[in-house]
Amino acid sequence: MSSWLLNLKLKKKAILLILVMVFGLFLAETLNRQNAYGEYRLQIFEKDVQILNIYGNYIDTVFDKIEGIAYSIVGDQELQEDLVCIRDSSKTSEYYSSLKDANDLLRAYFRQEPYFSSMVLYMDSYLFKYGNLNVDIEDELEGYIDATEGKNGRTQMISEEGKIVLVKEIRQSIGYEISHLGYIIAWVDFSAIMEDVKSEFPGEPVDFRLSIYDGDICLYSNTSYPEYFQREEDGWYIDQDDLVTVHTSPALGYTMVIRTFYGDIQKQIRQVYINSFLISLLVSAAAVLLSDLAINYVIRDLDNLVQKMDDFGMGKLLDQGGEQKYRSRGDEIGKLYRHFYRMTSDYKKLMDKYYKSKILLKEMEFSYLQKQIQPHFLYNTLSAISWMAFANQDTETANMVEILGRMMRMITDAQEPMISVERDLQIVEDYVKIQKLRFGNRLNVEIKISEMTKSLLIPKITLQPLVENSIIHGLDKMISRCEIKIYERKEEDITEIIVEDNGPGFGEDILERLGLENREEKDQIAEEGKSLSETSGERDSGGSGVALRNIHIRLQYAFSEKYGLVFRHLEDGMQVVVRIPNNQ
Repeated sequence: MSSWLLNLKLKKKAILLILVMVFGLFLAETLNRQNAYGEYRLQIFEKDVQILNIYGNYIDTVFDKIEGIAYSIVGDQELQEDLVCIRDSSKTSEYYSSLKDANDLLRAYFRQEPYFSSMVLYMDSYLFKYGNLNVDIEDELEGYIDATEGKNGRTQMISEEGKIVLVKEIRQSIGYEISHLGYIIAWVDFSAIMEDVKSEFPGEPVDFRLSIYDGDICLYSNTSYPEYFQREEDGWYIDQDDLVTVHTSPALGYTMVIRTFYGDIQKQIRQVYINSFLISLLVSAAAVLLSDLAINYVIRDLDNLVQKMDDFGMGKLLDQGGEQKYRSRGDEIGKLYRHFYRMTSDYKKLMDKYYKSKILLKEMEFSYLQKQIQPHFLYNTLSAISWMAFANQDTETANMVEILGRMMRMITDAQEPMISVERDLQIVEDYVKIQKLRFGNRLNVEIKISEMTKSLLIPKITLQPLVENSIIHGLDKMISRCEIKIYERKEEDITEIIVEDNGPGFGEDILERLGLENREEKDQIAEEGKSLSETSGERDSGGSGVALRNIHIRLQYAFSEKYGLVFRHLEDGMQVVVRIPNNQ
């Protein structure tokens, strides 16, 4: 997939990108619209839930009132006395008087609650009936009475289709004894309660279809298919052209369902979706067309630039007048053209320089071949002098010449610009041997370098000029013995090789006074790679310190700017520190 996309033409990539962007915008718009419609449905649901909560609270208030009447009947002391007399007395005048008084009291309670469609007070010896009741009501009462068993006199609200039946036991408490008197059973007209609730909301929609359930029992419904709602959980859903809200009243535990006509809104939503899709198609087509025109305008200049690159690669000369067309353009195309023409100009200059360098290199190779003859002549001459000294039994002169010859071979070997610290120390030791023949006991050199440090690489002839400086600045300017120590010091990622002497030394700003003032001089020293004899000769004759300058620059070229030479004053001497990296 990635290779296919990378190999696709730039124009096709741009068109593909635009199509993806248009599709992304269309998808985002669709999702946003769906969220908006979902939010609208949620608002309808929340409004319906508010209405249902008000209905539930109203019904709960009515139930509290009805239950309060039941408690009034049960707690009526006069009524209890009449019921005791009816239960315990035979049919005497007192019995009939109590019967009449109890009947009057119960009828008053019955008329006090308008939602009672009928009511009975059931006693073992008598049955009080009020409202519209069947003649054989006694057979139905047994089921209601059974619902109060084990309830300790608590009021029971029994749900039936379209109504609620209130059942409560009447008991008399005498001291610690409780005696049974009878049962109050009242049928509550649930539809009448709902009609009164509706009257509290004059602004209720005409199309307001409501169903209320207690479990599987439908207490109220003004819709033709109420049984459908009881199978749904709380929330909202779309059923054909209706939005259905299902909510369980927290006060009553009843499931309340509102069905709202949603067909017109659904049609509008579908029409909006269709219109949006058509508009998105038109916008996409227009975007692709306009993008094709814009891309062709850009690709034309890029194709022209690619053609010029191909021509330049084939060696054809460029028309410099073509640059003028894009010189004043401030966009990326103009910048590409200007950079291309600048690159071709720089390339031509570089090729000219390369051609001249090749000629110069040939001349240098010829000169190098000539100069190779001179070291061989010098080696042979030194070897002959050494043998003559041995023949004349001048061992000291023979050893000096032999050491000098070995040093010259290492110094003039141009094939190894970087050598190990161990080999560079060998040059130092050979040089010290020659100087000790001259100065004798006035010179003492002590070397303490670990094997690990000896394996590190260093530019050739780094340490010998430092020892030479210590000898020259020490022995020439002091009467006492010259002590030179070469040792190491490790840091986190740097190894320091320290050349320390007891001579007078020189200032800490030695690098500035040595003349490292510009980069061109550094480049010249690095390119020339002057030998020890050349740098020391310049230093000795003019005092310019070319050897130290050479060492410092070669160390920085070999490693980086953070390495090189560091000079430190001591109370009785001088330290020259060679800083090289641990990890090479």
